[in-house]
Amino acid sequence: MKNTLISHPAEVIETGTHFIRVKILSVSACGNCVSRKGCSMAESQDKEMTFNQSDEGFSKGDQVEIIMRESQGFRAVLLSYLLPFVWMGLVILITVLLHASEAITGLAALASIGVYYLVLYQFRQLITNKFEFEVRKPSETSISCHTST
Repeated sequence: MKNTLISHPAEVIETGTHFIRVKILSVSACGNCVSRKGCSMAESQDKEMTFNQSDEGFSKGDQVEIIMRESQGFRAVLLSYLLPFVWMGLVILITVLLHASEAITGLAALASIGVYYLVLYQFRQLITNKFEFEVRKPSETSISCHTST
């Protein structure tokens, strides 16, 4: 699993001396469904990412692939979903053990999630530097880079 890669097609929307900005079209799980045009559940969203690297070999409109290791995807899921769930569960457990009312327990759980994401936001630059992506033209050699906010 260490060498398993995740790839997303993207389009270069801007280049600079030391950066490349790309647009990734994220499609929901039902995005490939035959009935998606008549279904209100189908959704897609454009996402932009900026990579700190030279624009050598890339120009606006180029089709590229954004590659990351699967293990980094698991890290993202851990930080954004699993850890806050565990954190909230611990807060609920502690407040119940302290015989707090249900209202206090619920408010404490919601507040704890807010605090968690606020701390995550404060450390966003440190977290961003832990993720490495590769930008490459389809069927070409990859170029390793980091994202920026």
